[in-house]
Amino acid sequence: MNRIISLCVILLSFASIDVFSQSITIDECYQLAEKNYPLNKQRNLLHQAKDKNLSNATSGYFPKINIITQATYQSEVPHIDLNFPGINLPSPDKFQYKSIAEINQVIYDGGIISNQNKLIEANNRLEEKKLDVELYKIKEKITELYFGIIMLQQQNEIIELSKSDLHLMVKKIQSQVDNGVALKSNVNILKAEILKLEQNQLELNSEIKSSIYLLSDLIGKELNDNVTLINPEEIPLSKDIQRPEIEMFKEQSSALDAQKGMILAKNLPKLFAFFQGGYGNPTLNLFNENPGWYYITGVNLNIPITGFYNQSRDYELININKQSNEVMKETFIFNTKLEIIRQEEALNKYKLLLEKDDELIGLRSSIKQVASAQLENGVINSNDYIKELNAEEIAKLNKTLHKLKSLLIQYKNKITIGK
Repeated sequence: MNRIISLCVILLSFASIDVFSQSITIDECYQLAEKNYPLNKQRNLLHQAKDKNLSNATSGYFPKINIITQATYQSEVPHIDLNFPGINLPSPDKFQYKSIAEINQVIYDGGIISNQNKLIEANNRLEEKKLDVELYKIKEKITELYFGIIMLQQQNEIIELSKSDLHLMVKKIQSQVDNGVALKSNVNILKAEILKLEQNQLELNSEIKSSIYLLSDLIGKELNDNVTLINPEEIPLSKDIQRPEIEMFKEQSSALDAQKGMILAKNLPKLFAFFQGGYGNPTLNLFNENPGWYYITGVNLNIPITGFYNQSRDYELININKQSNEVMKETFIFNTKLEIIRQEEALNKYKLLLEKDDELIGLRSSIKQVASAQLENGVINSNDYIKELNAEEIAKLNKTLHKLKSLLIQYKNKITIGK
């Protein structure tokens, strides 16, 4: 029985370790969020649509078969009146019917089908790049949320340290109160400050919890309230822009080039072979009064002329669209470079602030220690001590925020350039 109880305890301990020692990195969040984002399902649909469109376009090489059945009655038919004795030329019936099977086969289509396939491929690549751009935006949400949670958690840790200092001071001052050498109000002021910090923690914990739930929904993985978000490592800033938008502009230009190919193909000569075979009355011989079988076969050459009137203007319109696409690309790169410059300036600012933070924390810690000794000796009251304690807390909090904001800029730069 004792062995069974021991085994259950061990299993429960392992289960609790699995639940409460959860951790995740920002890169894992990026990967999970992209897989979980509903728009990602669009990629498979794009592939399916492309395959169907290519199949439809390629079917243009197959023979086109039509079956036509027709019955007519006409008021007049071809006839010749001859006034020669013994000669009677037959004329067709006014009621006529026929059933024809017609087959058309492309011999040369001017390149329409091949260019149509190229256009389908180009448009599909463009849609995929647009999808990449939309999916990439999720990284910005993950980055803001991830660093926001870490900031809240570290604020909570700093408050916890301040509470520890206050609890320690309450014990010391309470001992003096018990010995009649300190006022009870000093203890109450310290306890009131502890309650105030606990209220702050309640608000922070609520924000942390809701932010973790939101992150959990974005990445499609359940995260518990005690999850550890691994602090991202520092990364150098870069100016090498590799954003998916650049590829999108490139594919937009390729799709416009494919349209040029279609314009040319539509205006080139087309050659088809055809065959018509059927049964009807009359047959090809109008003077044959009996129904019968017949067929016609040959080739058709189609030379479009009117399309050439607009071809140059169509090309000019495509060139205008390509120039517009290039302007949009240059504008995007220009704005991205400006953002990189702002990030560099902001990062330099936080580096200078962090250098001052260490010096300020050292001074504030020293001042708080003096205030602690003064409170114990009755030189100052609890309000004076809390003032110095809060000043030290603010200095530590500022350093934490400056450090995290510095990291946040580095990861925003990573997103800005597209790594």
